[in-house]
Amino acid sequence: MAYADRQLWMSRELTLNGATDLEAHFAPLDRVLIHKIAMMPTDSATGGATCVFEQRKVASTDVTIETVTIPAANHQGDVIVTELLSPFTMIPGDRLNIAVTESGTAPTALALVEYSIQHLELLSEGTSGVVIESA
Repeated sequence: MAYADRQLWMSRELTLNGATDLEAHFAPLDRVLIHKIAMMPTDSATGGATCVFEQRKVASTDVTIETVTIPAANHQGDVIVTELLSPFTMIPGDRLNIAVTESGTAPTALALVEYSIQHLELLSEGTSGVVIESA
C-alpha cells in the first residue's frame, strides 16, 4: 500500500483534565488499518496525560491499540505521535475510546488517527446479490 493511500482523522477538542474515558467519535464505515495515533495539546496547561487509544465494541469492552503520553509541560500546538509497529484493524461497529490518566492540570487536546481503508476483494455469486468478502 502506498503511503499516499493514508487518511487523517481529527477529533473535536477533548478536555483531558478530569476525564477518564472519552469516546472520540471515530467509527469506521469500512474495515480500516490504523498506522499512527497522536495527541495535539490546544492550550498551555502544564500538566501531562497518558492517553490510551482503545477499540470499543460495547461499553467497557475495550482492546488497547496503543498509548500516547503528553509530557508535563506546555506543549500547546505540538503533535505527539505514536507509530504502531503493525497496523491495528478496526471494523464497522467499532468505536475509538481514549482512556485518560492525568498528572497535574492536563491540557485540552485534539486526537489524531492516521489510517488506511483495507480494500477487500469482493466476489459476486451470479446475480443473486450475495457478496462474499475475502481477505
